Amino acid sequence: MEFRQINPDEIATIIGKNVIMVVTNGTIHYKELPDFGKTNITLTNADGKVMYIEEETKVKTKL
Repeated sequence: MEFRQINPDEIATIIGKNVIMVVTNGTIHYKELPDFGKTNITLTNADGKVMYIEEETKVKTKL
């Protein structure tokens, strides 16, 4: 799943979920985290704004 933009009044829809949120330039972007695994996030910024989000997710499957 990729980062999606969300409006402040929609934040209540993700309560109870494990997400990471990035707020930049007046917008909010979020991504749900996997149940098990590792997520590395690299933010590239310029002029005080996040320009790029690089993500690497490794998912573990619990048996």
